Amino acid sequence: MRAFLTALLIVSMLVPASAFACVNTRYSRADEEKITGDVVKLIMGQFGHRGQHFYEYQLELTALELEKAPKNVEARNDRAVAFLKLKRYNEALEEFQRIEEDSPGRYRTHANLGVLYKKTSEYAKAAEHIQKSLEIQPGGHLGLGDYYLRMIRWLDKVEDMKANSEAVNFLGIPYSAGTSATADSKLVNREFLETLIKADRSFPDVYVVLGDLLTEEKEYELAYRAYERAADLRHPFRKELKSRRAHIRSNWETMADEQEGFVAPTGLTISRQIRNELGDAEEWVAEFQHHEAMLITGDQDPTFDTIKERMKTAKVLEPVYEPAGLFKGERTRDGGSERGLLWASVVFLAVVIVLIWVAAKLAMRLVRKLKGTDDPLNRRFGLDNRIKFSKYKELTVATIQNEHAVAKVCLHGGHVMSFKPHGHDEVLWMSSEAVFEAPKPIRGGVPVCWPWFSQHPDNQELPQHGFARNRQWSVDSSEMRSDGRTRFSLVLRDGAQTHDIWAHAFELVLNIIVGTDLRLELVSRNTGTEPIVVGGALHTYFSIGEIGQVSIEGLDGRSYLDQLDSMKEKQQDGAITIGEEVDRIYINTEDTCVIHDRKLARQIHVAKEGSRSTVVWNPWIDKAKRMGDFVNDGFQEMLCIETTNAHDDLHTIQPGEEHRMVQTIWVGK
Repeated sequence: MRAFLTALLIVSMLVPASAFACVNTRYSRADEEKITGDVVKLIMGQFGHRGQHFYEYQLELTALELEKAPKNVEARNDRAVAFLKLKRYNEALEEFQRIEEDSPGRYRTHANLGVLYKKTSEYAKAAEHIQKSLEIQPGGHLGLGDYYLRMIRWLDKVEDMKANSEAVNFLGIPYSAGTSATADSKLVNREFLETLIKADRSFPDVYVVLGDLLTEEKEYELAYRAYERAADLRHPFRKELKSRRAHIRSNWETMADEQEGFVAPTGLTISRQIRNELGDAEEWVAEFQHHEAMLITGDQDPTFDTIKERMKTAKVLEPVYEPAGLFKGERTRDGGSERGLLWASVVFLAVVIVLIWVAAKLAMRLVRKLKGTDDPLNRRFGLDNRIKFSKYKELTVATIQNEHAVAKVCLHGGHVMSFKPHGHDEVLWMSSEAVFEAPKPIRGGVPVCWPWFSQHPDNQELPQHGFARNRQWSVDSSEMRSDGRTRFSLVLRDGAQTHDIWAHAFELVLNIIVGTDLRLELVSRNTGTEPIVVGGALHTYFSIGEIGQVSIEGLDGRSYLDQLDSMKEKQQDGAITIGEEVDRIYINTEDTCVIHDRKLARQIHVAKEGSRSTVVWNPWIDKAKRMGDFVNDGFQEMLCIETTNAHDDLHTIQPGEEHRMVQTIWVGK
């Protein structure tokens, strides 16, 4: 491997330098030239994105270069960018600052510092450095000019626009002026918009501006996908997206009326198709990064061309983007005929009417017997109405009530949302801005992080905290116990969707036991033939009176890794109090923690089993504002104490075996 890296030192020096206002390295220009210019692929995100293995490989490569030539500014720049891409921001900043000391006033340094501060949401600093980079090289990359700077400034004023002023796009054009105002503006340049997507594919507003331009060019399929992509990226002005999509659908409906044999589907149908396509594009990128990693592991040069050639050899399928909004009425999405579907509907309706007439008396008796709970889940698991299943914003929620407490559990994510012992206030905190829409995770309560905690150790493009919190769980069983407690069990099993993310056979069970305490048992079972390694967390959000009147006991003298300080190991001295952002992994501890809440005059006890790591987290002011599903002042009323298998507290489970992690919560005065 070392010989391969040494050989690539020579190659890397021959690659032309990039002046991109996104990350600037010797290899990024060569990569960018290989990124597809196909607009639909750009919109959907189906183009080559470097993965974690590549940037780790860059760290090795640049370490060799700097070993030979410590003053090599280009190598140090590439190293800094690798740290940035791996989200090791403090190390990246140190490298950029060293470059500025050794070789001040470089375009790349200021451009890359702008990207770094954008990543950390320090937009004023980001704008300052991007402005300096443009003073050094006014045209920016390929004449992109100030587009990146405009993006930074737009991000910086989003919250002000929400509260105080008319919303404008990142080019300064009011959304209310309509798509024509955007298309007519001299600031709009389609090539620049596409280049900005390549530079920062996660910036939602560039898709809105591109969508406006495509709408005026009557490229409705592309425009609709651009707006859907902006929505998928949580654009802050969703009302504007809704009206623009409605306008396109109206045009499609008019066209369908004017053209015999054509139909226009509903907005829901269109959105589902495009979201499925976005998922296919994500899978393609995951395949790209997988094959990139295989090339690096095999000491082969991971150029975009060699990666795509390897994917071709492996017969990786390209996503197919079909017409979403207007198609001939002689076919439906499953290939049948519209006329046949109509007749089938008539026949079906007639059969239903007959069945209702025949079974009327039986149905009435059944409804009376079930006391209005004729849902299959209620019939099978309801325990005579002690557990009631209902819909909440299209998600299924189980309400568990007994002589000790009331609890609520959402089947999406296996997510405990509420625990309220009789005579006590709510124990768990839920964000008032939480999104109850699959497949998004729910903010608050007890998210199940599994099979890894935080970022995936090898592939940071995979979902943070794993996939269990984004999946629909099934009810496995329910039971009333002799002591009045209720046991409610959910299960998640592997399938095609999980194999795309984590190629292992498993069964994950969450036993929820509701009494005077809340006991959560997360059981990981290996149902395959090879060992599996799992981490995870019961990421519990506790409701508190006021963060300044809370202390946490139980971890005095324990070591912790400070995730806000490059994972430096530190030692806890006394009780924990919160006066700023806190994100710590306490290691080698099985201790019970106690939250002392002076305002609510109570103590919350958090005991655990099968866990030797505990996470304490509060986002504080700035991070709370940056999270779209977190109410701005919510940090004052919540505190996370998480029972985890994190850092090196991972578990190897042999075939047929299991690991059990347990968290028990109770309230005292």
